[in-house]
Amino acid sequence: MPDYTPLHYIDEPIEPIFDKAPALEKKPGCPNGFVWRGETHRIAEMLSEWHDTERRGRAAKNMRPTHAARAAARGSWGVGRDWFRVRTAEGRLFDLYYDRAPKGSDQRKGEWRLVLEMKELQETNPKSQDPKSELNLTAPLVCFQGGIIYDHRARKVLHETRLDPEAVPVIVRLSEERGWNLQFESPDMIYLPRESNHPEELLAGLLSVANWKRVDNFLIDLPEVPHKFILSVHDRAERDALAAELRASFDQSVARITVVPSHPILVEGLPHGMNKSVGLSWLAGHFGIEPEEVLAVGDNDNDVEMLEWAGVGVAMGNGSPPALAAADWVAPPVAEDGAAVALERYLFRAD
Repeated sequence: MPDYTPLHYIDEPIEPIFDKAPALEKKPGCPNGFVWRGETHRIAEMLSEWHDTERRGRAAKNMRPTHAARAAARGSWGVGRDWFRVRTAEGRLFDLYYDRAPKGSDQRKGEWRLVLEMKELQETNPKSQDPKSELNLTAPLVCFQGGIIYDHRARKVLHETRLDPEAVPVIVRLSEERGWNLQFESPDMIYLPRESNHPEELLAGLLSVANWKRVDNFLIDLPEVPHKFILSVHDRAERDALAAELRASFDQSVARITVVPSHPILVEGLPHGMNKSVGLSWLAGHFGIEPEEVLAVGDNDNDVEMLEWAGVGVAMGNGSPPALAAADWVAPPVAEDGAAVALERYLFRAD
């Protein structure tokens, strides 16, 4: 079976085309085509279908547990989404779904949405797609900017730090007031709001490597306290201003957070005092390793503390100015295999 990866994130309403009216209004099946942005696209082939019977928003709160379990397994009227991956007559691949939920008392029918344009991947070596396998890594991983230490072989979290629960309503309110693109993250899921303006650069990459879902209300629908939140921008030139605005506007008397730019379009909100050096220090102590025995490699602002903490801190040649300033040595850029050069220089040299 071929593999697919997102090409463009869309998430826009469409008008379905059925050559024959569906027998069941709430289970219409795959359409024969759809109208999107005023253009008609005929569906030549349905590649796959799947069904999401999750109850969202208030619908998730108003059932007894036994009834909710039965509804999750079987589905129920007006709840759930029917997903279809299709190939159009012009050869384009799309993911679309029918949302069974009524949109209001005067609109009992559900809604069709076009979510993604996909592309088919060429056959590759499966092992090469897993860096842990390819590099034969055995040590636990430092994840979530140091907030999680994860033993990938045992599939076990060894150490974790979550956001202060009081921080969640503060950032939700600020994001709504200022139009920020907000998402919350935990190891197994990324949560986005039902309606958002997240940049395609983020979504196209995010959807191809992570589990994600949209929720109606962050204050109700998050199943646990998240480990961090992320704000994203469309224009890379706006990132640092957003980070400064977040630091200035977040009420630290209610809950304290650490703000760090982590990517040209991303600003992350972490548990107070969290950075990669905290997680790396915990892991080194776990194995009885001293800081001077550690080599750290990084390229962005969120690597600064780690580069300063380690016995040897190496920055990529294309790294951010703060990362370059914190480093003991600057390697060639990422495009020139700078990390490999650093490993050869410090770990595999003959002394």
